[in-house]
Amino acid sequence: MRYYLKAFFIYAYFIIFLVLANLIALLRPFHPNNTHKILKVFKPAFFFADLKVTNLTPDFHYDKPAVYIFNHQDLLDIFMFSQHWPRNTVVIGKRSLLFLPLFGTAFWLAGNLFINRSNKKQAWGLMDQVADAIQNGRKSVAFMPEGTRSRGKGLLPFKQGAFAVAIKAGVDVIPVCASASKLVDLNEKSTQQAYISFLPPISTQNLAETDAEALAKKSHELMKAAIEDMSNL
Repeated sequence: MRYYLKAFFIYAYFIIFLVLANLIALLRPFHPNNTHKILKVFKPAFFFADLKVTNLTPDFHYDKPAVYIFNHQDLLDIFMFSQHWPRNTVVIGKRSLLFLPLFGTAFWLAGNLFINRSNKKQAWGLMDQVADAIQNGRKSVAFMPEGTRSRGKGLLPFKQGAFAVAIKAGVDVIPVCASASKLVDLNEKSTQQAYISFLPPISTQNLAETDAEALAKKSHELMKAAIEDMSNL
């Protein structure tokens, strides 16, 4: 019964959230700070999920364009990151998201970008455009370089696209980690605790595109260690 009550309120609010997200995005379509503003509206969902998220790095501040990389544990990762989303940061998402009712239009109007993973040539062409946009100082970009949900299997290997973009744009990579003792369980009676942490920026200065693989491995190692530490809290 607990599961169904929580699920009902979460999904009901999620529909309300998507309607509000579309309305907010319509006020200033494609503005790079739309995602930051929209995710603030998601806060009531914490109450329905009985979830508490603690930011272990509350003093972290970075005011230049960057490439943010997030781990992807579950569909409910949005709970973890929503109240701490960096300003002027858009998301690179798979093209299939565009066709989800309400979500797709909100994602698009918020200024986020779609990538067609089935067409590698087109995908890498988009990466060049993203790097140009970052370089012009208009926005930061967020990636989930695992490419899919880890579903409790630990941090999956990283794809190189995010790191190639950071190198091309000449901006830092900023890892952002989320961890919960377990995936969000709607049957849980007590408040569940999760943590997020912004790691120090990783410089791409003097790196070439051929260094993307090494940069991805370095970022993976740092995030894996941080997530393991957070899981033991």
